[in-house]
Amino acid sequence: MIGAILLSVIANILNLTSIISVYLNAAVQGTVIIFVAFLQRGRR
Repeated sequence: MIGAILLSVIANILNLTSIISVYLNAAVQGTVIIFVAFLQRGRR
């Protein structure tokens, strides 16, 4: 019983970690795209 509870807690933590990593990845990509667009605009 305790093993099943621990396993579900660990699975939930891993799931949350993967969701957070997806959001962080999207935020970093968006920031890089905005930065590159800003650099391109400055060159013209």
